[in-house]
Amino acid sequence: MRRLLFLVVISLAASAAASAAPVACADLVVLNTISALIATNTAAAGSQGCLVGDKLFSNWAYTPEAGGTSAANVGFNVFETNAGLVHGFTFFRTDGSWTVGFTLDYTVSIYSGTNIIRGATDQLNFGLVDPNTTSAVSTKTNSGGTTIATLYLSEALGLTQGSAFAPINSMNSHTVVTILPTAAPNYLNSFETQVVQGSAVPEPLTFVLIGTGLVGLGVFRRKARKR
Repeated sequence: MRRLLFLVVISLAASAAASAAPVACADLVVLNTISALIATNTAAAGSQGCLVGDKLFSNWAYTPEAGGTSAANVGFNVFETNAGLVHGFTFFRTDGSWTVGFTLDYTVSIYSGTNIIRGATDQLNFGLVDPNTTSAVSTKTNSGGTTIATLYLSEALGLTQGSAFAPINSMNSHTVVTILPTAAPNYLNSFETQVVQGSAVPEPLTFVLIGTGLVGLGVFRRKARKR
């Protein structure tokens, strides 16, 4: 009888753990590296990924080019702005600036509620350096693998790019950052990636996509002037 009771308790505990809510992404910031986000890929069934508001971020992957910085040296900050309208991350090297490119992947989906995803924006931050040939291509796809937006970022094309699209419940993001090894000071201070919650009116969404990125850009330009 005692053995049966023990087995029941163990079973209930395992069930509760499997159905536990994912941790908040902000709670992982204390670990200070993207490795903490990648670790959520192998979390127990039912708690994979981490939450920013009601958005679940999962399937993290970070791959540096040869000689580049590892995930152990990439920190992150989490933000949720405009009354929960925008959810995202800022990534940065904890030991300097990137001088070698990398790829970054994640999936974001609606974890609870009736909100939707209908926009995305990315941003490069490298301060007042001219010229800087650092660039990025960020491809956004839906759960079926269909491309819904492609963002091209560079000094010539714009350091902040955003796109609105038809409402979806899940989005995959794949970003390739290229830093050319030339005589010019090519580097990257930080990379910012955001998703925008559904809105009934598309015009304000466009302003949010542009405005949130410009706020981050201003911060890093100010930092660059202090160097």
